[in-house]
Amino acid sequence: MPQVLHILSTLLVLPYAILAVYFLIVGKVASSQNLWSIFQLLIDIFNLLVPWGAIGFLLAFLSIVSLPFFPVPRPLSPAVLVVVSGFSLSILLFYRPSLPSGGELLFMLPCFAVLAASCWQIISRN
Repeated sequence: MPQVLHILSTLLVLPYAILAVYFLIVGKVASSQNLWSIFQLLIDIFNLLVPWGAIGFLLAFLSIVSLPFFPVPRPLSPAVLVVVSGFSLSILLFYRPSLPSGGELLFMLPCFAVLAASCWQIISRN
């Protein structure tokens, strides 16, 4: 049963992680000075993501999903979810000029739930 919970939690955190990376890319593009530097940055990001981004993303996702099925890293699996969900939430909450509204916090509620459940799993195993 903990394996199913881990897979569902990983699938639940995945869109928030993608959205956080997207916000980082948009922030880099917005901080560019002129049109040529925006174009160059987008080409650099495209050149990075096309050959390695999809493969790396798929390998990272599969390795996170498969963590609880092996006995050695089983205590590590909720810790990885804490890191991924905490990273995503910190970017979505603090990488902005204004405070999030109630609707945005409601949108982030599943990621908060995964963070809390993963922290609870880490604490209850010790």
